Amino acid sequence: MSVRLYMQPVANIFQTISYFYINEETGHGFLIDPGAEGDKLLKIIKDHNWTIEKVLLTHGHFDHSYQAAKVADSLGASCVMNENAPSFMKNDQLNLAARYKQHVVWPKNVELISDHTLIRSKDNSFALEAIATPGHTPDSQIFYAKADNFALVGDMLYNNDIGLTEFPTGDKKQILNSIANKICALPNDTELFTGHTNPMTVEMVKSILATDYGIIL
Repeated sequence: MSVRLYMQPVANIFQTISYFYINEETGHGFLIDPGAEGDKLLKIIKDHNWTIEKVLLTHGHFDHSYQAAKVADSLGASCVMNENAPSFMKNDQLNLAARYKQHVVWPKNVELISDHTLIRSKDNSFALEAIATPGHTPDSQIFYAKADNFALVGDMLYNNDIGLTEFPTGDKKQILNSIANKICALPNDTELFTGHTNPMTVEMVKSILATDYGIIL
């Protein structure tokens, strides 16, 4: 069986990276963080004849969630988000949409999940583990593919550093704790795909924590 990760940059106010995690044999998979260009994402899905079983969100900031309802509702798929998402993502002041005169629509079919929830494909051929990592936002979570040795970390990491915490509900102490105890608990060679910038590894992150923040793991 071959399950492949596809990176798809999308742009609205900001450029972010959406990800497709697809079983190449069946064409079934997940879409992670459809933050912009919903029509483009839907066309890619149609052109590849993929079946997106679920739409997953790393967090509710509008640049990651803005087109989640459009895509998920168009496909009849559920939208999977952290249990802390409703109060955050439904508030355009907190999700930052209001700053740019935009509005995040709440999807029709939502699955709220907790820490260490395993999100399986319908045929159980692949899965992602959702790991709660608050700090950038209260609803931040990463998706870990143990079988393929990578994690989708959203904005927990940014530009070879920790994620930003200056936005409403951001918490530097909390994000450092999440990175140290959750992300850095993964194997050292785990590839970490971010929401905006180049991939990193757990080993790289441990070095950054030690050098810049005095956290030795």
